[in-house]
Amino acid sequence: MAGTVNLPDALILSGNVAAHWKTFKQNFEIYIIASGNDNKPDNIKIALLLNIIGQEGVDLYNTFNLNNEEKTKYDKVIQTFEQHTTPKKNEAFDRYIFNQRCQAEGETIDHFVTDLKRLAKSCSFGDLEESLIRDRIIVGISSTTLRESLLRIEDSTLQQVVNHCQASERSREQATQMQQGQGRTKQTGGEETTSIPVDAVARGKYNPKRTIRTTMQQDSQKQHVHERARYYEQPKHLQSISNCSYCGRKHPPRQCPAYGKKCSACQKYNHFAAMCRTEQQIHEISTNEHYSEKNNDSEEDVAFMYGIVAKQEKEIDSLRAKPTKEWRQDVWVENKKINFKLDTGAAVNTIPSEIFDQIRPEVKIKQTNITLEAFGGSTIKPEGTVTLKCEVKGRKVDLKFVVVNLQTTPLLGLEGCEQLELVKKVQSIVAEPTDSIKREFVKNNSKIFQGLGKFPGIYTIKIRKEAKLINEPPHRIPSSMKPTFKRTLETMEKRKVIERVENPTLEHCINQLVTVEKRNGELRFCLDPQELNKIIVSEHHLIPTVSEVAETLAFNEYFTVLDLKDGYHQIELDEK
Repeated sequence: MAGTVNLPDALILSGNVAAHWKTFKQNFEIYIIASGNDNKPDNIKIALLLNIIGQEGVDLYNTFNLNNEEKTKYDKVIQTFEQHTTPKKNEAFDRYIFNQRCQAEGETIDHFVTDLKRLAKSCSFGDLEESLIRDRIIVGISSTTLRESLLRIEDSTLQQVVNHCQASERSREQATQMQQGQGRTKQTGGEETTSIPVDAVARGKYNPKRTIRTTMQQDSQKQHVHERARYYEQPKHLQSISNCSYCGRKHPPRQCPAYGKKCSACQKYNHFAAMCRTEQQIHEISTNEHYSEKNNDSEEDVAFMYGIVAKQEKEIDSLRAKPTKEWRQDVWVENKKINFKLDTGAAVNTIPSEIFDQIRPEVKIKQTNITLEAFGGSTIKPEGTVTLKCEVKGRKVDLKFVVVNLQTTPLLGLEGCEQLELVKKVQSIVAEPTDSIKREFVKNNSKIFQGLGKFPGIYTIKIRKEAKLINEPPHRIPSSMKPTFKRTLETMEKRKVIERVENPTLEHCINQLVTVEKRNGELRFCLDPQELNKIIVSEHHLIPTVSEVAETLAFNEYFTVLDLKDGYHQIELDEK
């Protein structure tokens, strides 16, 4: 009987070790019962355990601090393995994992529900366990249509939701089989015809390369879905993932190391950059200075790409790219006009193979050892290098290009831009002397620079009829400020901005003076308007907003800034 029993797989001590140990322990207990060894002495069961657990498990066993008596007790050995492989329970993290679980592409509803129930066991949901599993099924299923139909069920239970999902899954599979049957060969009027389902019809130019590539991508996607569906239909002990499409490694079910990780290429989650399916576009390429070109026939270089974004390229109808905000330049390459992106941060020039085939398909591409490396570590191997004749504004040079098999924008690096004189290095900027221009302008407009200046008209401050004149005591001036204070008053009196009053009485309106020192050491005088504003009749004026002022500046070409010096002093008041 023991010869017909399957041996459990060895214990895996990487990834989710706790889950691996739980699976191994369950399979081992089934094995010893099925093989008739459950009633054997403890030393026999311990020997079977160490024989099946694998070399890593044996190495772990050798690190246990057990005495000779404990090493002969099966339950003590199992308990020690439990302590080393099972971490302390973190209920918050377990619930987080539960709430992040969604139905994977091609995963059956039965497998999805079973896994949710397994995750819920460590979450301590209590009486709410079934209702929370039901909610997670509704939120996590991949079909939007099915989710809408589940939300229409009032007071649904877990079993009702599961039954509804199973029925929907079976009906979808049956409908697919019926549709495939309709696409088979039929007899029509004595002739055999084959019905092929058409998904979409679009008008466009025929491109054999594009057609082949699209067909291969569709076949690959269909194969991936079928493989995942077959995977989840297999028994659990037969399931294994080899060459995972998310991490590129081999690992047990639901133990993908890429889960929860962020791709550095497309910034999305749950896959590594090396397995990213997003088509990559080279934005910038710079060469590692540690490497250098050894000779003309052999190159050993590594080029690093710092900007890669997803792009869904359409069929190339012309060589001229659409204008963008980037630096671009039309360049004649072998008598063909191509729009290049100028990138002074790149050390090489690149051209897509699709555009190169339209320029000089007969030119042989030279093999190269250059490797383009992306931000997240993924690499792109170019097809090779080629030298092409380029011309811009009458300047002709031979430039070396790296041919890449990507649907991307042609790129001119720093060296190419300099050789075509599209960019120029500026060592320094020297401003032209403006003193002579300033003196000439002041000489020709001397009148506006003489005196204080004055607005046209005389302004009258309107006082309320019942108002009483204000008489407030003046502020004291610091001794250090008195010389400047006196000089400023004399200047304002000389310009007739203020008048001297020798003996002020109650018939005069006396306000407190606020003195502010400017950065250049001069003083600015202001009246404290707090009491004065109470007796002044306010005049309403709508101040324009910034957007309204901007509208008035439309279609103007020249702008300048005018600083109205001492603006309030230029408004003349009446004698009242």
